[in-house]
Formats: sequence, C-alpha cells, structure tokens
Amino acid sequence: MKRKLLFAIMCICLGLCGRAQFQKGTRMIGATIGSGYFSGGTTDYTIAGYSTKNTSWNINLTPSFGRFISERSAVGGSLFLNSTHQHNWNEANGGTYKRDRSHNTDYGIGLFYRHYFSSGSSLRPFAHVYVNGGSGTGKTDGFYYVGTLSQTYTGKSSDRFFYNAGLNAGITKMVSTTVGLDAFIGYSHSYSKVTNRATSFSSDSGTGNVTSAEFNTPQKYSGNNLNVGVGLQIFLSPKGSK
Repeated sequence: MKRKLLFAIMCICLGLCGRAQFQKGTRMIGATIGSGYFSGGTTDYTIAGYSTKNTSWNINLTPSFGRFISERSAVGGSLFLNSTHQHNWNEANGGTYKRDRSHNTDYGIGLFYRHYFSSGSSLRPFAHVYVNGGSGTGKTDGFYYVGTLSQTYTGKSSDRFFYNAGLNAGITKMVSTTVGLDAFIGYSHSYSKVTNRATSFSSDSGTGNVTSAEFNTPQKYSGNNLNVGVGLQIFLSPKGSK
C-alpha cells in the first residue's frame, strides 16, 4: 500500500514538473543545437563520358538570451555563427579533371520575438520571428586540367556582409520546470554580398608557358530557405522572485 502511494505521488510530481507557467520577467537562455543540412548529387553525361558531382553542408549555432514581457511573449538578442562548405568536381575516365571548393564562416548578432500559444502544459507551441546580420570570412580553391594545360587557383573573400530574416513554428517540450527542448520548422530569407579575390596560375607542358593572374569579383546572393532544427532552452525565474 505504501509503495502504491509513493508511486502515485511520484507520478503526480513528474506530471507537474514540466507545467510551471512562464511569468513576466522570466529569463530565457537557449541555443539552436541541431540546425543544418547536407546535400549531394551526381549528374552523368553518358554520351560525353563524364560526370559532375557535388556535396555541400551547413551548420549553425545561435545562442540567445531573452526576457518575457508577458506570460507568453519574450524578446531578446542572439549571437550567430554559421559555417557552409561546397565542393563540386568533374570526373572522366576514372579521374578528376576539375574541382572547385569553397568554405565560408559568418558571425553576427540578431534580435528575436517569441510567442507561446500556451504556457501551462508540458508541450508548448510557439511562433518565433528573428533577424540577424554580420560579417565573415571565406576561402576558395580549385584546379582544372585539360590536355597539356593545367590551372590552379586560391582565393579569399573580403567586404563580406549578410543578413537573415525568418519565421519558425515549433514546440517546446518542458522536461522540467526550468529546461525545455525545442523542435521547429520555418522559412527564412537570406542576403549576402562579398568581394572574392583570387590568384590563378596556369601552365602548359606542351609550350612551357607559365602565367599568373589576379581577379577581384564582387558577388551578391539572395535566396529563400526551408529550415528544420532542434534547440535547448533554460527558463530562469525573475530576479527577486521566490
């Protein structure tokens, strides 16, 4: 009988542990810990006898700090770190004759607004609006071989600027009164501009000629994205509350 009573009390406590309501002044500390993508593909040109292959990946980390301005709404700021890698190459007769690689790392700051549609259960759906911007670094390299001609290049980026704006829909699973796990899906718009500076070296084994050249290429990008991810949130009571 005592064991059954103890078990019932434990169940009630576990059921209530994730149901503490937010209140104005509650602090929210979090990070997106699993947002990113990986993709790869191959295009085969059967008649020509060559193929084009590509891989790319992206991962980002966005630690944030916010404060509830009501029982369901919070505003705050975030740091932004994003790393992207792209690799394209061409193959023919079992060998690679062309390759292009690029790696970019962006860092910046942002603002967000989050609204919870419920705050009294362990599963709390939300809408999350954000904007961030900043700068970054980038590197490129590659080669191209055809006949007696070979060409290699290396480059770096400068004057880099970017911004992202988006809307996520998700749910927070409260695993305790202070810790929640986020899962979300959303849409974002991205813009970036950068100047790429590259140095190219060419040589022709048939003629013995060797040349070099430098290039400055301004570049702009604008695109729309579908994002999925998971995150961790820690909720701290307002200062001075008991």
